[in-house]
Amino acid sequence: MLRFGCSQREALRVVRIAASTYLYVSQRKDENVLESRIQEIADTRVHYGYRRAHSMLRREGNMDNVKRVYSLSREEGLWQRLKRPRAQQGREAQAAQAAFARDQSDLQHGFRRKGFVRWPQAAHAHRGRSVHA
Repeated sequence: MLRFGCSQREALRVVRIAASTYLYVSQRKDENVLESRIQEIADTRVHYGYRRAHSMLRREGNMDNVKRVYSLSREEGLWQRLKRPRAQQGREAQAAQAAFARDQSDLQHGFRRKGFVRWPQAAHAHRGRSVHA
């Protein structure tokens, strides 16, 4: 700035840049250590999610927040949703589920249980006559 014959403040005012923007120094930490530790946790504890991994990191003294752990684990592709296979149901449980589903369907469509008689509608219940007459 001295070779132009003006102060830093004057030069920044001319180009319309805030001094805080010009003097900004990034405080970002190195992510490689955290990424490798998250990878270790994911390899050793398969059923842990990012929240439990974050609590382990906290106990170890790492003060990064849970959002940072989540974003780093997403970038690495860790903790893809693992679905465990369902237990096989017996015939009785399957029959009970089918009956429940059938009953719910009947209730939704307005059927009675005996003979599937349709519930009367207000317009059809009095054979064309007005309800209030």
